Amino acid sequence: MRRSLSLLLVGSMLVPMVVLADESSSSSSSSSISSVSSSSSSSKRRSQRTVTEEDLVCAQAAVDTREQAILNSLSAFTTSLQNAFSTRKTALHAAWAISDSGQRKAAIKSAWMTFKQSKQLAQRTFRNARRIAWTNFKTAARQCGTSITDESYKGNEEI
Repeated sequence: MRRSLSLLLVGSMLVPMVVLADESSSSSSSSSISSVSSSSSSSKRRSQRTVTEEDLVCAQAAVDTREQAILNSLSAFTTSLQNAFSTRKTALHAAWAISDSGQRKAAIKSAWMTFKQSKQLAQRTFRNARRIAWTNFKTAARQCGTSITDESYKGNEEI
């Protein structure tokens, strides 16, 4: 009994196929499948570029650069939020020292509005920095000659 291994193109996947045949039996069907499979797989191989070690090192550098930029922007974001909370604390503390209720109410409202604006600015700055980091990464990854489809998941990144 003779066994041969060939690849069969199913949809967009190459699936290994083992063909069992008797020495005496006709193997024309298996050879036709093998020839179709091998021509499909060889054309598929020609269309895909082989990823080299240099491409992978380049992709790693692009990922490291992106992640460091995101970490830096996150650090700036948390610093901005801490400053906003600290400023709000000081302003509210001072507002509650005002004896006139109208002025106190205005000072409290001002403290909360300033805090809200500071928080929104920090969030907007962080989102923009993160977007720039991803845009720069996509450009760098294209230059590396690698596919970045696996890197497109950004599920838990929102703050």
